[in-house]
Amino acid sequence: MRRFIIFVLALLVVVVAIGIYRDWFNFGKQDDPGSDKTRLSVEVDKRKIEQDAEALKQQAKELGQRANIDTGNKEETATGTVSKVDSAAQRLMIVTSDNKELTVNVDASTKLRAKDGPMSLNDLRAGERVTVVYSVKDGKKIAQSVTAQAAG
Repeated sequence: MRRFIIFVLALLVVVVAIGIYRDWFNFGKQDDPGSDKTRLSVEVDKRKIEQDAEALKQQAKELGQRANIDTGNKEETATGTVSKVDSAAQRLMIVTSDNKELTVNVDASTKLRAKDGPMSLNDLRAGERVTVVYSVKDGKKIAQSVTAQAAG
């Protein structure tokens, strides 16, 4: 219990210190000339706190987006027709709906599914329609999932 109280007090000190630095709080002192009393006041600028919180959320969002792009974890989706399956090299070539050739690597974490359930890379055939969800890592397109349905 003692550690908890110390933690809460330390957290309070940090918040007050940040608040003073960011001008969230203004402290005032006023002497009462008719007596020996001094009045202390604390003003809290709620609008400034909300603005800073919103700015922090925006910065965190931008950093998250930048980190997602920088690490190549941005997922993309492509739909097309299988043109070649290279099981030995663990990759799949498709011609997308907009007539572009796309080569996607498959690894142990790739989920391969047919319309009726799980499948393996060897089950895919040229001419089948597929939807591939992939991300780019180290310059290679790595499939997270490949969902196939018979050519139609």
